[in-house]
Amino acid sequence: MQATTTITAILLMLFAIGNCTLVAHDQDVAAYETTFPSMGTLVSLQAFSKDPKAVEEAFAKTRVEIERLVKIFSDYDEESEARQLTREDKLDQWQPVSPEMWEVLVASDEWNRLSDGAFDASVGQLSILWRKARRTKRVPTQTEIADALKLCGWKHVELNHATKSFRFKIANLRLDFGAIAKGYVIERAYQHLADNGLPSSLVRAGGDIRCGAPPPGRDGWKIEIANVDKSKDAPARFLLSNAAVSSSGDLHQFIEIDGKRRSHVIDPKTGIGVEGPKMVTVVARNSMIADVADTTICVLTHEAGIELSRKMPNISV
Repeated sequence: MQATTTITAILLMLFAIGNCTLVAHDQDVAAYETTFPSMGTLVSLQAFSKDPKAVEEAFAKTRVEIERLVKIFSDYDEESEARQLTREDKLDQWQPVSPEMWEVLVASDEWNRLSDGAFDASVGQLSILWRKARRTKRVPTQTEIADALKLCGWKHVELNHATKSFRFKIANLRLDFGAIAKGYVIERAYQHLADNGLPSSLVRAGGDIRCGAPPPGRDGWKIEIANVDKSKDAPARFLLSNAAVSSSGDLHQFIEIDGKRRSHVIDPKTGIGVEGPKMVTVVARNSMIADVADTTICVLTHEAGIELSRKMPNISV
């Protein structure tokens, strides 16, 4: 699919350069942006540079890298590594995994332990159930939720650190890395841009942002966080550089159950979406940590979420 382009509020001049667009110009440094669909949302790459050709090449390579990683973690794609790992004929077998998958599995295991199960990447069957509910507008029955819960649980997953391999011990278990892999992909995308000569760059996908060095002549990238309560004041705004920010909650995705607003974020212990309105925003040193932390803290109570955040270095909530 051909990349689409967007224009930011800093527009001064506009020139098409391959698949990216020049959105601003200041002396010999220009700002470029390209936007394309991926991971169920729109991904935006932004960068400041003196070399338009280098930007075009870096954007193209980064998009290819993003799609390569998406094919590893997608729970929609039957051919993805995530789906292949839990095939019925692989039950109770040790399987070697890719380096990228291993990084995410280890992080998933760590956050499952840190949060006492509030983060669980094995809730794929629950995710399927609630996606159908939002699509059909029919709330699952308690029996359907209970049946799906029986097919979930990180206790049914084992990791062998010596061989970097994976094993699952219950049939029909399905992985869902939606609350951690997007952050991982964004982090890798940013690093790809930086490694290709674009340290002053930003990657955005939905509520996840990773930014590098500030734009020329500025103290940081302007970040805006929408307010979950639309009746309140304007969104919060702040400057950020060399860090990541991620938000999770029911601002856009929710379902009404018995008069209660339930988020698309599932509590692994109950099998039901977190009661809202509720939104958590995390600033961290990289996107994977920000992504997994905001979802985990969203599931926890306010007090437990704050307590967990205090245990984690270099994050703010």
